[in-house]
Amino acid sequence: MEEKNLNTIVTARGTAEGLILRLDGKSAEDKLKSAMREFIDARKSFIEGSDVIIEWVDTIPSDDYISNVSSILSDEYKINIKGNRTKNTQVKEKVKLDKVDKNLKDDDNTGLSLFDGLGIIKDDNQVLSNTSTNIIQNAKINNNISNNIWDEANTRIICATLRSGQKIETEHSLLILGDVNSGAEIIAGGDVIVLGTLRGIAHAGAYDESGAGRVIFALDLRPTQLRIGSIISRDNNDSNSKLPEIAHVDGDIIVVEPYNSRSWKRKG
Repeated sequence: MEEKNLNTIVTARGTAEGLILRLDGKSAEDKLKSAMREFIDARKSFIEGSDVIIEWVDTIPSDDYISNVSSILSDEYKINIKGNRTKNTQVKEKVKLDKVDKNLKDDDNTGLSLFDGLGIIKDDNQVLSNTSTNIIQNAKINNNISNNIWDEANTRIICATLRSGQKIETEHSLLILGDVNSGAEIIAGGDVIVLGTLRGIAHAGAYDESGAGRVIFALDLRPTQLRIGSIISRDNNDSNSKLPEIAHVDGDIIVVEPYNSRSWKRKG
């Protein structure tokens, strides 16, 4: 149980800003230091010597606490800290709602952006008109869409077939336009998507012990090994259907299922 707690104290993810190291500022300092060393030691090839932003979960601790943690990162792991911040999604949502409210209070001809309403399409492919009523509808639709957008991470794209012995690592998501042959290995901080046959080793969510909703997708999924976060699964698929499949974490196992664009929704 203690090990599981440590795994939730420190997590990381690659984003468009770079690597974000998330630390639980409510944890005791000694406990966080121990969890942080354990986390980084297991991922030295990704994290050591890199630039990171520290994101404190819920609250930013005292200056001394931050200074001690920063010293470990810079002195022991040569990590360059680009900044400290706390994540507050409620503030972001409030800004969006305030902006919608302001548009509703302004005159319809002067309070609207030139592009308001142009990006939302009805089921009959009719573009919604720019009216105050439609702004409310658009805000609701956009909110539903945003719930299915995972993050703003960069994606590394490889237009090649990977052969035995080749290895690709990235802190972001990874898109392979080609096959991943047996003996090849791909590792990503985000998702892994292979538009071809995956026969080698694939590791998604490499920074997060839980896998944090990350997925591995391939048009033909026949891996030597799948890993999402810290969970490992070896291939036991004898099917010759060659249908697209997607792997995700369900509890403490990796589940592989046929991919259906209409019904599949990101788990976790």
